[in-house]
Amino acid sequence: MRVKDPEYSAAVEAAVEILKKRARQGETMTYGDLSAELATKGFDSIPPHRGVMTYLLKDVCLYSNEDGRAPMLSAIVVNKASQEPSGQFSILARSLPFSRPANWSWRDEQQNVFTRYREGGRRSCGTRLRREAGTPCGDLRIHWPSSQGRLCPPYPAA
Repeated sequence: MRVKDPEYSAAVEAAVEILKKRARQGETMTYGDLSAELATKGFDSIPPHRGVMTYLLKDVCLYSNEDGRAPMLSAIVVNKASQEPSGQFSILARSLPFSRPANWSWRDEQQNVFTRYREGGRRSCGTRLRREAGTPCGDLRIHWPSSQGRLCPPYPAA
């Protein structure tokens, strides 16, 4: 499969649903497992390493997240041996539109993904509070001011 193939966007949507389900369970998934599960859904030309998988996982992160502020869903996809996302994931996280800060870690991103998608849970954008003002990230459409905690307070799950 190639990014320009007509079935590519359907593969992205399938990957999003697979990863959301796994995130609701609070579990990671290996690149190989994701490739195999996509194959069971008819997308059997997505190998677990390099190639189209790299683009697919980037597009999974951008799916309904064009501004890059929501947790990056592909943070839960890990290497079987290291149980960590690939180095490409960290590069993506620090690029636009995600622009994660210098003190960001993939472990925090994973926890934000689990918190966001866990059934019946509440979620936080993961933004650090501005110490001087005691306010969250400033997006009052989905948050409220708080002077407690290190992270922007949770808001109801969608």
